[in-house]
Formats: sequence, C-alpha cells, structure tokens
Amino acid sequence: MARGSAVTAVVLSPWLFGAAEPWAYLLICLMVGAGVALWLLSLIGDPYPIVRAPGLTVALAAFLGFALLQMLPLPYRLVKAVSPVSAEAQSARSRVFEQAGVGQFMPPGLQEGPHLATLSASAAGTRRSFYLLTAYVGLFLVSANTFTDWPQMRRGASVVAAVGFVMVVFALAQKFSGTDSIYWFHKPRYGGDIFGPFTNRNHFGGHINMTFGLTFGLLMAASRRAALGKLSTWREKMAWLSTAGASRITLLAFALGLMGAAVCVSLSRGAITSLAASLGIVGVVGALHGGMPQRGHLMAAVALLILAALLWLGWRPVVDRLDTLAQVARHPLAEARTTATLGTLRVFCAGPLFGCGFGSFQHVFPAFQSPSIQIGRWLHAHNDYAQLLAEGGIVGALLVVVAGCLFAVTVGRRFATAPADGRAMVAGLAVGILAIGLHSLFDYSLHKPANALLLAAICGMCVAAVHLPDGGRREHGEGNRNKRKRRTQKRRPPEGADA
Repeated sequence: MARGSAVTAVVLSPWLFGAAEPWAYLLICLMVGAGVALWLLSLIGDPYPIVRAPGLTVALAAFLGFALLQMLPLPYRLVKAVSPVSAEAQSARSRVFEQAGVGQFMPPGLQEGPHLATLSASAAGTRRSFYLLTAYVGLFLVSANTFTDWPQMRRGASVVAAVGFVMVVFALAQKFSGTDSIYWFHKPRYGGDIFGPFTNRNHFGGHINMTFGLTFGLLMAASRRAALGKLSTWREKMAWLSTAGASRITLLAFALGLMGAAVCVSLSRGAITSLAASLGIVGVVGALHGGMPQRGHLMAAVALLILAALLWLGWRPVVDRLDTLAQVARHPLAEARTTATLGTLRVFCAGPLFGCGFGSFQHVFPAFQSPSIQIGRWLHAHNDYAQLLAEGGIVGALLVVVAGCLFAVTVGRRFATAPADGRAMVAGLAVGILAIGLHSLFDYSLHKPANALLLAAICGMCVAAVHLPDGGRREHGEGNRNKRKRRTQKRRPPEGADA
C-alpha cells in the first residue's frame, strides 16, 4: 500500500497542472505522507527492519533539518551577522507595515522593531518549501525501500511509463489542435507556453525526459530477458515475434520514439539538448565499461524511431528553434536567463553562508534584478543550481552535494554485483537523471513539484534496483535476518507442547 500510494502521487501530480498550485501540492503531500506512514508502520511491525542507504537517509534528514532551522525565530543581531540579506528584507518589511499603519499584523517579535528574525527572508515561503522537500525525501525513501523484487519494480515502472505515454499523446493532440488552454478550457494565471498539462513547455520536456529514461530501462531489461543473441536461425527469430516478450519490446520502443519526438515538438531547447547529451554520455560510458552488448543497438534503434516520429510530426519548427542556439552562443550575456542567473548569484553573495531561505527567491530577487530584465516578477531563477546557492547558501549546497555523493556511492558500490535486470534499470534511469541534471542549468524544472517528485521516485528506484535479489541470492542483510528467524522458530516450543 505504501508503494501504491507513492506511485499514485507520482503519476497524478503532472495532471494537476504540475502540482504547482497550493491545493494540488498539498493533496500530493498528503498522499506521499500516507505512503510514508504505512512504510514506517511496516518497519515497526518487522522484528528485523532494514533501511536501505542509511547514510544517505541521514544526509537527507540533515537537509530537512537545515530547512527547518531557516524558519526558527532567532535574535535579530545574530541573523544580521550570518544572513544580512534576510535580516534586511525583514527589517524593510517591518518598516513598510509600520508606515502603512498595519504593524499589528506583523509576526510576533517583529512588531515595534525587529527583535527576532529568521534566517529565511520569508518564513512562510520556507514553510511551503519544507512541506514539499519533506514529501520529496519521503517519496525517495518509500521508493528505495518498498521495491523488493523485480516484478514489483517492473509493475511500478510500467505504470509510470504508461501514464507518461498517455500524457505524450494528450500533449500532441492538444498542441496540434491549436488551443492556447490546458485541457482546452484552463488558461494559466500568468500565461506561458503551455504544453500538455504543464504551463511551461520546458517543464513538460523535463518530465518526459525522466519518463524516457525509466522507459528505456524497462526496454533494456526486456531485451535482455528476450535473449535475442541465442536465436540462431531466421525461423526462430520470426517465431519469437509472436511471443509476449516481443510485444512488450515493440510497445516500449514505440513509446520511446514518441516520447523523444514529443520533447522535440515541445521546442524546449534545454530539454532536447539535455536528452541527446544524456543518451550520448550513458552510451559512451556503457561502451567503455562493457556490460549489455545490445545497449548500443538499442540506443541506435530508439534514435531512429525518434527521428521517424519527428519526420511524421514535423521537423522544420524543431530545426528553426535549435538554430537560435547559435545566436545564444555568440551573445550569451544578452540572454535574459543569463542575466537572471548573474542576479541570482548576487543574492548568494549577499548571504553566502545560510542563503535567503528556501522559497524566498521571489521576495528577495527584485532588489538584485537588473534593469534589462524588468519584464515582470521572477518567481524562480532559470538555473536550479544558482537558486539553490541563493536560497540555501553554502550550508544548503554542501548538504545537497553530500547527499548526491552518497547516492552515487550507494548505487555504484552495488552496481557490479546487482542482478542484470537491476543494472539495466539503473542504466536507463541514469539517462533521465542526467537529462534533468543538465536541463537544470538552463531552467527551473525541479521547482515544479511534479518533476521533483518524479526525480525522487527514480532516484529511489535506482537504490532499490541495485538491492534486488538475484535468484537464490538474497540482498545484503536479508539472509542474516532469515537465519535469525529460523533460529527463533527452533527455540520456540511447538504448539500444544508442555512448557
């Protein structure tokens, strides 16, 4: 039930306009919270509980603790010393409220002068971010610990892939219908280049890129099980086409081709280039380290399918859109996103240790916004890494780096001894993780809750995949646990026997 609740939250969130509105992300947080509660109850009921990646779990808990620290009221002088940008923002807010004659509505400690302050320039914004960050960590833990065998992993991943494919079909139908409304009736409050259920085509591209990686992992695992290399004659190969395995591979390949083409049709330059780069990186790493011999053939076949689907859907707008990258390369500082990133780094320099607080960017950035980009209110920086530095400072960024390194060590240490299905799944998921990691250099896709939830889920699946049992081999710790259970059963007297 915990796993089902988590998967439901992942597949439902993009359809709720990316779960960006409070009613949507609070609903998703409740669903994830229910899954976490059920998982914790299962640990309490288990006499020998095991938590995978304990070091990574501690690092993620420390990150949540840091976000909680940003909300706590502290002496104003202390906050001014360690986070001057947050202190100045709260002091300015206090002055504005007093001048407007509504000082009684200020939080306690800020009335009649700021005696208390928080490390966050907006405690309310950090509180909302804390809810979401807790949901992401909880979803990761549930995904990492509740997929205990390959059939469970395949079913969960297949559900996400199937819903992603339906989203691609819907997005293309909506695109070519010519509507400017989501679901043909909803117009976003702030406008935007809609694509599918997302208010921003870049966020759609980031979401589908991660779904593409998950689907590619399923394809590699299915092709490995098909054992095509063992089919020596054409008669055997033709007979294989009528099997269930062949149908599964065909459906997965078709889904991948359409997903890749949809990313291109969305005209998101960052999504297109990041998907191509991640496929190339994983392909090169796979070729250098060996592994599955059919990986190169699969990537070539998927690339041809994407090209064929793109030729069918229309390739000219995609080429014209990618041509604009040359202009960006010639004049990078003329790009609004580059200017916004530089302004975001100035926010970081104003409070380098603890940052301005998670969720506070939109309240602080106007003071650092360059005149050339005074085109409206910037809710997020178009660079997730720069915004992490601005909101979390050095401490927050270091905690994220530590968690990322522990994740890489956890997966890398067990990758060589993981079952073949698990290795295939990790290789596919790596495409999605790399794609969103590269895309985050140019956009803020991970500040869309639906995308962050999917990333947390696939990272958890990576940890689960390298811990899957392989035939008679139990995962580390499970064998010892079963031995302890057998010894306990031997010592327990049979029913009906005299004490």
